[in-house]
Amino acid sequence: MCEMLREIKAKIFRPDVTRSGMLSEAPSSKELPTEVPEMLEPVHSDSSEGSADEEDDEATDEEKAVADVAGPWGPQAAEDGACRFARHKMSRCIHKVMDESGVKLKCGRNITTNMELLEEKPTFLFPAEGLETMGMFAFSCNFAPGAASETQIETTDESVARKLPAADRAQRLKEQQSRISGFQIRGPYEPGDSLVDRSVQMLDQDRLSYLEWGSCVSREHELTTNTRKDNSVTFDNNGLLRMAKRDKITPCDSSSELQVRYCLMRRGLALDQAGILTYDLHESLIEKLFQARLTVPPPNYSRVQMTQLEHADRKFFALLGEHTRAGIK
Repeated sequence: MCEMLREIKAKIFRPDVTRSGMLSEAPSSKELPTEVPEMLEPVHSDSSEGSADEEDDEATDEEKAVADVAGPWGPQAAEDGACRFARHKMSRCIHKVMDESGVKLKCGRNITTNMELLEEKPTFLFPAEGLETMGMFAFSCNFAPGAASETQIETTDESVARKLPAADRAQRLKEQQSRISGFQIRGPYEPGDSLVDRSVQMLDQDRLSYLEWGSCVSREHELTTNTRKDNSVTFDNNGLLRMAKRDKITPCDSSSELQVRYCLMRRGLALDQAGILTYDLHESLIEKLFQARLTVPPPNYSRVQMTQLEHADRKFFALLGEHTRAGIK
């Protein structure tokens, strides 16, 4: 800018002259002044001063003291107990917020207008029920993806017992093993899958039914014996034919007192896993039955037989069914 002003003052550059005027007159050979007047001295604008200030990164003593105490500023990650959550307005899904700024989610996505920040921390029920992952929750659901909806609505008395998913079955057994002490629930004590499925079916139907001693098989018995599938044709409530496949399992041996004791213990564990009857209450029933069996009879009277214990056991479930007409849940 200063050079252009010097050329204008020396009449070397004339911005007001037309093109034809510039060609008609030759430029003068006057020497340019070497000194620049004081009025033409370059003046630094405020913007240049501001940029110079921005380039100066030296911090003052006060700023250094604050940095030593508080540290460099940046978005601080929220602690687990004080983290915030955002909920999608349409899907109602809950997401964890990355930091206290409330701009991004933990996964890295930005928080949009379709999400709202929650004032209070939500209560998650899955960990309280032992469901640590969504995979365990999916396997614990009654509905299987791709299954026909009629099977979930139309249930009859002749319907086959619903088989528990493997994850749910393992979770029930693990919880029971940690809760009941005194013996290890394995081998002859572990109830079979078919026994647990029948117990869970009772809870689903909300109706109590009797479990025979021979059907109270162990898991070890199911693995060592041959299981075959029997096809049966039945009529449902609408009069339609239904083809059902049932697993035919060989009944367990209940001829001796010890084997009956094992059968009743497995039945109590299966009812406990289904949430129908606690194991302690069922164990008190077994103690009363065998106490009657071991009682010394009066003279000229015979000892209580095992068939009589079975009749008493059936009668107990019949009376229990009368007291639970409104349901067992």
